[in-house]
Amino acid sequence: DPCIAGDLVIVGTLDGRLLALDLASGAVRWTAGIGSPIGNNATTMLRVQPVVSEGRIYISTLTGELACVDTGHRSLEGPHWWGNHL
Repeated sequence: DPCIAGDLVIVGTLDGRLLALDLASGAVRWTAGIGSPIGNNATTMLRVQPVVSEGRIYISTLTGELACVDTGHRSLEGPHWWGNHL
């Protein structure tokens, strides 16, 4: 699941990339390679949403790893919770 942080939409992909899309235009601002698939696990029904805090984006992968991408922008904030749409 994507999340909104500032003027970005952050989303993980099944091919192991983290994308930052412009909220207004949808254009790709940047990408980061995570190396493991990110997305929804149909077996466990786990839905993965990035957590954004102080410019760092945390995301779990389908292989059970936790990745962190440091954007360098400490003012970038987004949701601070891990959710399963409870």
